[in-house]
Amino acid sequence: HCLVGGKITSPGYPNHYDNFLNPLWVLEVPPGKTFKIRFLHFDLDFHMSLYAGKMLNKGNLNTLATVLLSTDLLTYIYYHLSHDTLTLYDGDSGASPLLGKHCGSSILPVYYSQTNMVFLHFQTDGSVTGTGFELEYKPSSKMHSI
Repeated sequence: HCLVGGKITSPGYPNHYDNFLNPLWVLEVPPGKTFKIRFLHFDLDFHMSLYAGKMLNKGNLNTLATVLLSTDLLTYIYYHLSHDTLTLYDGDSGASPLLGKHCGSSILPVYYSQTNMVFLHFQTDGSVTGTGFELEYKPSSKMHSI
């Protein structure tokens, strides 16, 4: 059980993490307590696939624009964007309610769990890597609205 809090970093942080990682973390505080999670650093890979890059390099901007503006945009994004992700769940597993799923290098919100457990899943693909993440977690006795 966590009583004072701590930090979690991606493997290798502050250097670039490796490809094909799949680490998991479970944080737990005594029943009746919750977590506050704040990101201190966040830099994960997020890029268009080689397919889109090849289209642009060949001057096929119109074809790429047509694909991106089509009704199948979500399907295209799902299959042609490659990225590494950090996913946070409000509970003890990936079946728990989702707190957030992030990639790229945006500024992330502070998260407050509704339960006494948080499950984290960091997954990387086989392409570009980033410097990863650093987060701090603290136990809280306050309940926060979603």
